[in-house]
Amino acid sequence: MSEKFDTGRLQGDPIKVHIDLKWSAWSADTSVWEDYAPQTLAHIRDGIEGGVFEESGDTLEIISSPKKECRSMIVAMRPHEGDLVVSVQTATFWDDPNDLADTLGLRFNPITADWDPDEYACLVESLPFAGFSGEIGHEVQRSLVFSLETVTVEELLAAIDAVEDTLITEDEILWKELTEAYQFQAQNSQSARSEP
Repeated sequence: MSEKFDTGRLQGDPIKVHIDLKWSAWSADTSVWEDYAPQTLAHIRDGIEGGVFEESGDTLEIISSPKKECRSMIVAMRPHEGDLVVSVQTATFWDDPNDLADTLGLRFNPITADWDPDEYACLVESLPFAGFSGEIGHEVQRSLVFSLETVTVEELLAAIDAVEDTLITEDEILWKELTEAYQFQAQNSQSARSEP
C-alpha cells in the first residue's frame, strides 16, 4: 500500500496521511486513488458525502510525495461554516546547483576543478526556491473553498489536480527561461572570446 496514516494523534490535531500515487502528486482519477491510496479516498468520500468533516471538525492533511516524480504536495482540508476549505502547497524539486551548472553548460575550469565563479554565483542567484520546502524548485500555493452540501469527490480531486497542472506548466516555463538565458549568455561569451 502506498499510504500511511500517522498514529499517536491527539484530539484537535490534523489527521495526517502520507501517500505515494507513483506518477503524480495528485490525481483527478479515482481509480488511481483506489489503486494507491484507497483509505485516503474513503476518508475524503466519508468527509464529503457522509458529513464526517462537518460533524468532527477534523482537518485532513494529505502529504503526497510520489517516488517516480520530483514533486510533492501538502493538502489540508478543513470544514468551516458549511464549507470545505482546502489549502494546497505543491512544489517541484530541481537538482542541486552543481548538477544544474553541468546541465546548463557553465564554464568549468579543469585546473581548479570548479565552475566559473561569476557564472556560478549568477546561477545560484537566479534559481527559484520553493518556500515551504526550502528546496531549489518552483512552488504553487492555492486556497480553495467548496460548499460541503454540493461538492463531489470528483470535483474536489479535479480542482486540486488542476493546481498540480499549474505547477508543472509554470515549472516548465521557468526551466525554459533559465536554459534560454544561459544559452544566450554562452553564445555572447563565445562571441566575446572569438573577437580579436
